[in-house]
Amino acid sequence: MENRWILHVRDFGKLESADVAVGSLTLFVGDNNSGKSYLMTLIYTLLNIRWYRDRYSLCTDSEEYRKCAEWIGEMLAESRRKKATATISPDRQRDLEQLLNRILQKNKERIVRNAFQTELSIGELSVTLPALGDRGEVAISRLETDAEEETYKLSVKNVREHRRHGVRIRKKEAAVLTRYFICFLLEFLLKSELKSALLDDACFLPTSRTGFLLTYRSLISASLTEEYDTGEGNAAPVPRPHLTKPCSDFLRTLVNLSPERTQDRF
Repeated sequence: MENRWILHVRDFGKLESADVAVGSLTLFVGDNNSGKSYLMTLIYTLLNIRWYRDRYSLCTDSEEYRKCAEWIGEMLAESRRKKATATISPDRQRDLEQLLNRILQKNKERIVRNAFQTELSIGELSVTLPALGDRGEVAISRLETDAEEETYKLSVKNVREHRRHGVRIRKKEAAVLTRYFICFLLEFLLKSELKSALLDDACFLPTSRTGFLLTYRSLISASLTEEYDTGEGNAAPVPRPHLTKPCSDFLRTLVNLSPERTQDRF
């Protein structure tokens, strides 16, 4: 599998600058406290962002957004008569990449804060996407209508690997549909080569067992103190550990594991 995109960061924590090719197998090798976990956490967070759901600023007043909205709007209009299909041409991919980088730069502080649950400096955050060539085929179809809403199916087919990612959405406002589809395409460009199901979250499997054993004690101590604190006495509050997004997501997944799901395929 080819590398799908390159992450660029500058003035990110202890890293003056870094360019990371994110592919099917990416290894970080280096000294302790050299920034490996910083990069992994940031990449994990980018792979799990849902641009529409997470309410990040999409720079809707930018020229980049206007260009993307224009050709998507044309497809939406055509889908009212028949199924609309189009290829993500080099020009359209360039528009999407420029929009994605504007969004990343606009939201970089919030993305990093969500990733690390603390303030961390970052000067630049951007990506470079390789040419899709004949890989990306976009399709919009209107499935059904009623007096109040219309149901659309939005999908992107990875032609070379014969995989299709799609979702249904029921909205009647064209602007909402356009915004949703733009978010869907941005996720496709970042995730399609790395994940078999576009809308599934990336999974983090920690190897630092000692760290997690120490962490769970701090979490339980802080939670019980808050739950049963009567407000009496002058006991100092128990500090709550700052968990990065990969760690907190892993613990949440661990808690929600169920014996009924032992036959699921992963």
